[in-house]
Amino acid sequence: MRVFSFLILSLALWIAGSSQALAVILERSSMRDVTPLIDRQTLVVFDIDNTLLQQAQTLGSDQWFRYVLKHYIDHGMPTDAALAKSMAFWKQINEVTHVTAVERGSPLWIQQMQKTGIKMMVLTARGSDTVNLTERQLHEGQMDFSKSTVAGGEDTLIDQGLRYRHGVLFASGQDKGASLLKFLRHYHLNPPKIVFIDDLAKNVLAVEAALTQAHMNITNVRYGALDAKVKAFDPQIPLVEWGVFSKYHHLISDAEAENIIKGQF
Repeated sequence: MRVFSFLILSLALWIAGSSQALAVILERSSMRDVTPLIDRQTLVVFDIDNTLLQQAQTLGSDQWFRYVLKHYIDHGMPTDAALAKSMAFWKQINEVTHVTAVERGSPLWIQQMQKTGIKMMVLTARGSDTVNLTERQLHEGQMDFSKSTVAGGEDTLIDQGLRYRHGVLFASGQDKGASLLKFLRHYHLNPPKIVFIDDLAKNVLAVEAALTQAHMNITNVRYGALDAKVKAFDPQIPLVEWGVFSKYHHLISDAEAENIIKGQF
């Protein structure tokens, strides 16, 4: 039903918007299932969190961050203040947490694509102040997008809060569609084909809308490898993990947190 709804929405927007560019939204749960969508003229654009990388425990994860942000807002905190506080917690954990690839085979798949000359980059909602942290995490996940960048790899401030370095575009929470379009126009790029991969539907729809309106050939993939894990999110687990971390400066696993909840420690 979700796939059908996405395709119907994409078709409606295309008919209403332009006869020169076709936007398609697809559901995929494995990177290798994206392979048929890519050829040598394709620019592949990846999200990071829950698409390329996941944290070793729930604390510090994207689903945890969104839960904390919503909690603050629901309890009356202004959105800007809630976002700043949530991001401070997120950075504190992500400075020390280990990360792994969402799919074990994704790093090799990316490397193989890069060797064939496929252009790749990352578009993340992370802030421009997380550059070093992000590069370190991508390195831990065995991913290097400076090897396949479509534009210069230098550190460039494209717009307020929009920063590009070593193949990674940091949107700082801004609309991903508008951010990607600004990037492409900054470097005077008009790839024959773009494939965008993100786990969040709102980002997929934002990119679909912006690039279709700009008459660019964009295929959007709503990536669901971690859907079951995100759906099973239990706020008690990161609460225990935070309690241990704040007291002992040590991160424990979800399994250890579950044992503490059950009294098995």
